[in-house]
Amino acid sequence: MKKTAKKISVICLTMVLMFCVIPVSVQAQTAYMKKMNISWDLKPDRKVKFQSYWAGIGYKDGLVTLKDYKITDAEEGYRHLTFTVVFENSKEGFRPSEVHDLLQSDIWEKYEDTGGYYNVTLVDYTTGRCLENTSNGKDVTVEISDAVQTGEKKYKDSDGCSLVCYKKTTWKAAVTYPKDYKGLCIVVGGANKNVFDSDFDYDGYYAGDVKFGKSVFYSMINKKVAHALRVG
Repeated sequence: MKKTAKKISVICLTMVLMFCVIPVSVQAQTAYMKKMNISWDLKPDRKVKFQSYWAGIGYKDGLVTLKDYKITDAEEGYRHLTFTVVFENSKEGFRPSEVHDLLQSDIWEKYEDTGGYYNVTLVDYTTGRCLENTSNGKDVTVEISDAVQTGEKKYKDSDGCSLVCYKKTTWKAAVTYPKDYKGLCIVVGGANKNVFDSDFDYDGYYAGDVKFGKSVFYSMINKKVAHALRVG
């Protein structure tokens, strides 16, 4: 939805009694996602390092891979995109000191929440609004599976306290969109430290009322939180 502003200059040539109307400039509004502090390095079959915020630890690395990326023709005038996203914990896992700091954190004591969330979402490039709702206004249909977690692993601190995590988390997605639609973006990654804020409007984001830059899946100061691919 680019808005075009046209400035008009009127020059009065009094000696010959005529007016000239000259367009000086045409200004297009910059697409919302282009202005975001995100990494546009997501590509099929490429492993990307991202970060997510963990209670008591801060930002910690993980790995994410976009797999099985495929675009085919759907019904007349539409295309069908399918892909799989695989998240992996870093090979280093959690040091005993990190397990201790997490389980002694105020967040854990208050909510029993570890943080370290993963995110897969479909966003409109121009508006920054989520496309995972039937009223997205772009005639886009999105289906994302439930997460499948594998490779359970236990980490301990020096006091014997333990943290159980999964080595891999996998989502599958299917998207149907108009052939002439150029705004489809896949965004994957982690979450910022505000993920623990119970006031954040998750429903509002997924309904398209809260833009991506106001979501917990984005950080103005950490470009490693969100990684994106604009679907061609």
